Amino acid sequence: RWAEAAEAELAALRQRCERVVLVGFSLGGLIALYLAARHAAQVDALVVLAPALLLRNERQLALTGVAKYVLPWIYPLQRANFSDPQVRANILQYTPDADLDDPETVARLRKLVRLPTGMIYELIRLKRVLLREVRRVRQPLLVLQGRLDQTVDPAAAQLLIDRVGSTDKTLVFFERSGHLLPQDAEREQVWRTAERWLAEHGLAR
Repeated sequence: RWAEAAEAELAALRQRCERVVLVGFSLGGLIALYLAARHAAQVDALVVLAPALLLRNERQLALTGVAKYVLPWIYPLQRANFSDPQVRANILQYTPDADLDDPETVARLRKLVRLPTGMIYELIRLKRVLLREVRRVRQPLLVLQGRLDQTVDPAAAQLLIDRVGSTDKTLVFFERSGHLLPQDAEREQVWRTAERWLAEHGLAR
């Protein structure tokens, strides 16, 4: 469904614009790559941030194809160990001001943080399709990835660079950033890197 909606938007955008550069973050990065593979003539270049080609807890997520029929929501923090440094780091990427030592805050997070099971299943399906088709992506490509990402395995960025069909491809790691690259510690460097790359390719405004 996401891909179909994005295809319609791309077609409309191409009617209005002479050149189209797709910029996608996480799942959005997968959708951008999918569009570039399926509609090469309509996409001039891509910038993807933390593309979700390899997810943490991949095995558990693969079960969502069955679970979506009986469990509409997944509560990822319901049984999480809030003393685990990795769990804490992952949560603080999204809510940096959360007091994870406060029992009320922890109880609230366990209850309120939820994800639609069907959405996760669609993400897994799109990822599998893209892994088969990513060699069809031949446009100039910039990949930006945080080394401290607790949602997407940072190895996904190198996997993408290795598999993509583009000859003009650049991978930049940010050593102090997690998954939320546009908002994290090195966000200014992230955007400067993207702007510089676009300018070098004659695509900056």
